[in-house]
Amino acid sequence: KLTDVNVETGTKAAVIRLSNSKALVIESRRNNKFDFLGSNEGLFVYTVDMNIKSGEGAVRAIAESNQFTNQNPTPEIGDNNRFLTGTLRTNEYLVHEGIFVKNIGSSLTADSVLISSGSKAIELEKQAIQEKAVRAAEFEKLKSESAKEGDLYIAGDCQPTGTIAT
Repeated sequence: KLTDVNVETGTKAAVIRLSNSKALVIESRRNNKFDFLGSNEGLFVYTVDMNIKSGEGAVRAIAESNQFTNQNPTPEIGDNNRFLTGTLRTNEYLVHEGIFVKNIGSSLTADSVLISSGSKAIELEKQAIQEKAVRAAEFEKLKSESAKEGDLYIAGDCQPTGTIAT
């Protein structure tokens, strides 16, 4: 359990050593006077590479595994679209350098995180992909049924970006 970095008590971060100079860091972030995250409260995951100078990319955000972040940037899908939300909300996950990270639950001031590596990480990623496919199929069914009634259904986690919604 990681508590919001702006709460006085609790565990603030999980740090996982990736190499002699690089670490994966996981924090719980909430809206406050320092962070405006809108509906994107959750786990913020990033790497710190001590071989890179400050201001030159030593700290890099790692986003949820999804259709945008799992592909290389293109003229149509640049980093702004790939990293619309920098946090993992409940049931969102990522895999970075063989480390599986999933937000398994949130409260007003904390997030519960599942961290795994090795064969267990591979197994958990397969399971998460299957769960995501089931949710996508359920959403498509609901959307189709709504269209028959003349209604438009938009997922609750839809993120507006200018005139485009993802």
